[in-house]
Amino acid sequence: MADIIKKIIEGSLTLDEAYDEFDRVLESDHGGKVPELLGLTKIEYTANCHSVGLDELAEWRKNGWPNKCAICGKKIVIENWGWFAREINDGESHELVHIDCMD
Repeated sequence: MADIIKKIIEGSLTLDEAYDEFDRVLESDHGGKVPELLGLTKIEYTANCHSVGLDELAEWRKNGWPNKCAICGKKIVIENWGWFAREINDGESHELVHIDCMD
């Protein structure tokens, strides 16, 4: 399957279908290539490992990733790593924080 997030954005794959495909790949002998098999960037896959859901990743890809640390307010350069996605209020959404700013 190519680019699971793109298919969610386009509406050619429901969120349930996307999670079914995600689970199928994780349960397969994927040879450590989960991001590539699902069309996720390493950054998207890392955020997913921090509990960011596929729906939220689709929203971030479409509308832009959060780019300010929720703790210090300084810019986060996603491509430079050094960040963590943490759950906020409802547990359904996330904010990014610098790893150095975390307690």
